Amino acid sequence: MKTKSRSRAIKIKVGEKAAFDERVTVSLLKRFGELSHDRNPLHQSDAFARALGFQGKVGYGMLAGVFFSRLIGMYLPGPGSVYLSQNIRFHSPMYPGMKVRVHGRITQKNDTLGVARMTTEVREAESALLLVSGEALVQYRHQSHDSRK
Repeated sequence: MKTKSRSRAIKIKVGEKAAFDERVTVSLLKRFGELSHDRNPLHQSDAFARALGFQGKVGYGMLAGVFFSRLIGMYLPGPGSVYLSQNIRFHSPMYPGMKVRVHGRITQKNDTLGVARMTTEVREAESALLLVSGEALVQYRHQSHDSRK
């Protein structure tokens, strides 16, 4: 049996950035609620949310985590990267109809390990109000082993 080792490298630089915009729609929130089985009326009822002091129903905070996953997997470092960890801080609510900008920036990297640290943010696109921030650890290079006879 022969083992062949291949390395797949994604080239990144400290300071490199990526971003995309997304509209937080009622449909998106409904699909997230169905997938997560989160039935909290804060996310489903304007009246309930207003009674708690919000402008209306509030977007799911972990929707930001979904956006961060897309950022890492599709933009920076991009396809083939592996999400290792994420911390998230919630600053202001996302509301249906809001256009948000999802942004990431590489802050550290270790080419020997193929691991990078990056900041992650979701901001309201028009005002740049910080909604969610965090830091992710991602693997951007890995070894794969192909065993063949």
